[in-house]
Formats: sequence, structure tokens, C-alpha cells
Amino acid sequence: MYSASFTKDDYFERYSFAGTLNQLLKVLQATPSPVLLTQEKVCFQNIPFGTSLKEVVKVMGKPQHEVSAQAEVPGHKAFIFKRKVGPIGVTSCLHFLHGKLFLAQCVVRHPSPEEVAYMASVLQEKFPPVLPQEVKTSFAICDGLGNQVVLDQTSYLRINYIWADEGVRYALHALARRQKVS
Repeated sequence: MYSASFTKDDYFERYSFAGTLNQLLKVLQATPSPVLLTQEKVCFQNIPFGTSLKEVVKVMGKPQHEVSAQAEVPGHKAFIFKRKVGPIGVTSCLHFLHGKLFLAQCVVRHPSPEEVAYMASVLQEKFPPVLPQEVKTSFAICDGLGNQVVLDQTSYLRINYIWADEGVRYALHALARRQKVS
């Protein structure tokens, strides 16, 4: 008799959080148009990029799940949290490289147009653009350091908070080059 085993990792992979090296690089490089500039510092839940894993757990509490991401990207850990943004249930995945926060991804499954508009307005209130404009589809908000928050509606509603640290990008690209050589 056939028996399928379905793990928590399998479940959370359905949310399409970046778990592989290629997925991480794709998320870090994607910048939809338009790019809105803000004077506010972009961060996730008032947690600055580069914050240690231990400090994030102190602020956010114990994660619902830890995604096993070390196999493909050494030093990479990802924690899953469930929370609410206003009335909307959001699943968040916080990514750490060598113990430092470098990416936070939030997913709203099957959002209504009203939920998308609500999330877009929340982002624009938190990180007000220097030159405001009405945006209802994918967009990025970028701070003076190059950190970004990206709203993407390709299938689910995804909001990616991306650290502009070149050291993270360099380490991931170097790993990708080593893997191609092997």
C-alpha cells in the first residue's frame, strides 16, 4: 500500500518561501517597477536587518516552525511565524545567514483585491514614498541604504523585506559559482 509522508517542511514549501540557493538569489535580485523611494528605514516589524537570530526570537517569540535550509545554503536558517496584519492572516518566513536577518518574506494566500489594496496601503503608510503615487500592483519601496520592501502578486500576495548588504549577496553568488564548478 502507498503511504505518502507529508512533513511540515513540505507544507511550508507550498507557500513558496525561498529555500533553495536559486530561489534566494531570485528574490534578492527582483525589483518590480515602480520603485518608490522613502526616507524611512526599511525593516521588518521594527527589527533592523543584521539582527541576530536570538534577538529576533526575543522580539517575535518562538517560531511555529524552523525550515531545514542548511543543506543547500550552509549557514542559512529560516523561521516561520504566523501573525495578523490588521484583519489579514499572514505567514512570515524570516531568513538568517550565519545568524543575521537578511530577508523576511510574508505571504497571504488567495488574497481578495481588498486585501491586496489594504496591504499596499499599510506598506505605503509605514514607508511613505517621497513622491506618492497610487499603486495597485507589484511595486518596491527603497530606503536610502538600498534596503527594499517588495510587494509581489504573481500568485499569492508576497511581501519581501530585503537587506541591501553586499556581503550577503556576495556570499550567495560565491556559493552559486562553487556549486556550478563542482
